[in-house]
Amino acid sequence: MSVAHYLRFQYQQQRSYGCIRKGRIFVLKGDLFNDPKETGVELDLEDVQVLPPCEPTKILAVGLNYASHLGGRARPAV
Repeated sequence: MSVAHYLRFQYQQQRSYGCIRKGRIFVLKGDLFNDPKETGVELDLEDVQVLPPCEPTKILAVGLNYASHLGGRARPAV
């Protein structure tokens, strides 16, 4: 039994997911988390730019991290 190794990458201005086997990337089509299919395209790992595994759709922050965000409120206990 082997473990699948997935990555997100950019090749020729296009971002895709792929599966790495024997040092080669097998390009995937469709949603990575919902039954991805191999396209038949293979790439060398050295020819692509490896990207973070996902791109966040939103960034959440807590507003009381900075004194300027407190307004007239007291600083929270640490």
